[in-house]
Amino acid sequence: MRKLLSNAEECLAGLLLAGVTLLITLQLVLHGLMPRWASRLTPLVMALFFWATLMAVPAATRRGGHLGLTLVSRWLPPRWQKILQLFVLAATVAFFTTLLVTGAAMCLDPALRHNRFLDTWCPDWGVAAAIPVAAGLSIVRAVGAWWEARRGGREAGEA
Repeated sequence: MRKLLSNAEECLAGLLLAGVTLLITLQLVLHGLMPRWASRLTPLVMALFFWATLMAVPAATRRGGHLGLTLVSRWLPPRWQKILQLFVLAATVAFFTTLLVTGAAMCLDPALRHNRFLDTWCPDWGVAAAIPVAAGLSIVRAVGAWWEARRGGREAGEA
């Protein structure tokens, strides 16, 4: 169970991509039979793909795949490497906090106006919610990766 939770974003992103793949296949089949139904699947495919893409961000952050300065840190003494890691963590948290706040604001306005994603049944905020969710998870994953590296469990930035 712990392993599943530690890889939750990857599992969710994989499930969403599988759903996108199935819907695109269904869309291709329906295109010849019932073109009107096929076209109605497009917004759902786009929304799921958006969510899948953004759920990959926390997974990459957990692995240290963002904002890495590995080339620079290799040439620094150990003490300066730790300072650089702390700087990278602070920059990562600042970036994702800004994204979280901005994304939450992007969700609030469409929710208050009852906007719909591409004129479908899906509310805009339901699609835009992927931004603050991914940003919040990325903050948690960045701090967790830094903490793990600090404890000596693995080098920051390693998978």
